[in-house]
Amino acid sequence: HPDIQDRVHEEIEGIRQQFDSTNDQESLTINWTTNQLRQMKYLEACIKESLRLFPSVPFISRYTHQDTEIEPNRIIPRGTSVVILLYKIQRDPKYFQQPERFIPDRFMEGSNDYSGRMNPFAFVPFSAGPRNCIGQKFALQEEKIMLATLLTRYRIESVENLGNVPAKATLILRPKFSVNIRFVQR
Repeated sequence: HPDIQDRVHEEIEGIRQQFDSTNDQESLTINWTTNQLRQMKYLEACIKESLRLFPSVPFISRYTHQDTEIEPNRIIPRGTSVVILLYKIQRDPKYFQQPERFIPDRFMEGSNDYSGRMNPFAFVPFSAGPRNCIGQKFALQEEKIMLATLLTRYRIESVENLGNVPAKATLILRPKFSVNIRFVQR
């Protein structure tokens, strides 16, 4: 999605110029501030949309602590092991229009594609509830820092036409085949 990458790059450069009067492109380090990272709304939307389509952990399992009625007259007994397919939930057309398409704007408040106040369990790449990932905010910050730094210096391109990349679900979700990319210096 070169157009989306360009939009992210514009956002990052705008934020850098706002805070860095020297704007030294040759510097090997970029010290992003929390305030700068917080302003990277479109980058965050792209990360969230990537996690929606390709959650790091494609499924989680839990045990029911009590009998749970999921539909009238359908009860999951206490102590049952339940596997929750995050990969499928986050691609459900009940919650996301055009669920197979990469549309970061669905996470941008005010955009035409904004998903609004969705079901809180429709987007759960870090799980949800009392057993969710305690490091999710840290992980998102790390992703923003890494991507903002890379996209400041490079344009990332696919070597082949990827189309739909088949995924392989093991403990983590990963591409079934290698994905070759190149970094083009800006």
